[in-house]
Amino acid sequence: MAGGAQEIARSQTGHLFLFTHPAKHRTFLFAHLEYGRNALKEEYQREWQAKVAQRTLLARPQHYYLDETNQAQPDFSWEETQRIFFQNWLDLVARRKEEKV
Repeated sequence: MAGGAQEIARSQTGHLFLFTHPAKHRTFLFAHLEYGRNALKEEYQREWQAKVAQRTLLARPQHYYLDETNQAQPDFSWEETQRIFFQNWLDLVARRKEEKV
């Protein structure tokens, strides 16, 4: 990647997931790892209620429900990834803070 940026990870579908620019101390995450089990469901329902005239344009969540047909039983398959990612991030912030002291 240009200017010192480094690709760290791609999703299973080949989309950019995470990249960093170490020299500028920046990391970019293209996902919503902060979402809990029901967050995407609640966001989709909120949009569905708010955009009645545009409902045909709203993309249904994909690979999210164990029962895709009835949009039931959200699969929180990223829970462990979420925990590890944010713990590593907090550890990195703490180490950098200690280095500055």
